[in-house]
Amino acid sequence: MSPSKTKEPINIFKALSNPIRRNLVSFIGDKTRYGDSVSFTQIQQEFNMKVGTLYHHLDSLGDLITQDEKKKYLLTPKGVQAYNLIEDKIDAFAKEMPTFGPFSFLHRVFLRNYFEKIQSDPLRFLGISLFIFSGLVTGSYFLSYGPIFIFPTLISPQFLTPVLFVLSALVIYLLIELFTSLFFRKTTDKLALFQAVLYSQIPLFIFSIIEYFVMDVDYSVSPLDISIWLFLLLIFIQLLFLGVIIEALIVIKGLRMEKAGLIALLVIYLLNLFSFLLLRGLVVSI
Repeated sequence: MSPSKTKEPINIFKALSNPIRRNLVSFIGDKTRYGDSVSFTQIQQEFNMKVGTLYHHLDSLGDLITQDEKKKYLLTPKGVQAYNLIEDKIDAFAKEMPTFGPFSFLHRVFLRNYFEKIQSDPLRFLGISLFIFSGLVTGSYFLSYGPIFIFPTLISPQFLTPVLFVLSALVIYLLIELFTSLFFRKTTDKLALFQAVLYSQIPLFIFSIIEYFVMDVDYSVSPLDISIWLFLLLIFIQLLFLGVIIEALIVIKGLRMEKAGLIALLVIYLLNLFSFLLLRGLVVSI
């Protein structure tokens, strides 16, 4: 197979009906998504086939794939279309795929059933979602303590607390929406995802309350011991936040676990960066 050789046109659905060729398209598509190409050796190592058999399946893909000047494989525009069909088909069953194995009860902890209801009729649940989030925002004002991205923080002056709380929730939503649209072409269910992000703030706000009252009381134990326990609790709370976001992406955006996890981890990385820059700015200004 060479770049100059004319490829035989092939029906996409006929090609994808064969599981080996379907997996070949998925593998090449995954490897070349960002403009790279994949060698025959990489494909052979992945599929562990005889050379002749593998060449047969590659040739059978016709004009779905091509080769560059280094004889490496990549998808043609038609192949990209086939790859997207495969991805959409897999994502369509994302909610039915086993995610947590023996810990399937975590789906309830991460609000799967409620997110399914929100997705089915987001306007119906918008009022209660905003009401609950308004309660969190009001509470943050009276505490002067609230989640800034994923780090509950004491904020001064007091009026900034609810403002920053609302802005951080909006930033989280916009980042998730941006990355799901950019990487996986998921542009629907915006209102349902927005409400899910609001609910993801609940565990972070609960930690804000706990830390506020813990740090406001004198204890006989070392402050260092208290800080360690609070740090461990914060990690647990942030894992809950991560779980709620992943669950929302699986249920609402129809992404399978690995895609949802990738988006959530990327967002958390950026939130850590934003938190560092923002809190550093607040400290400098004080």
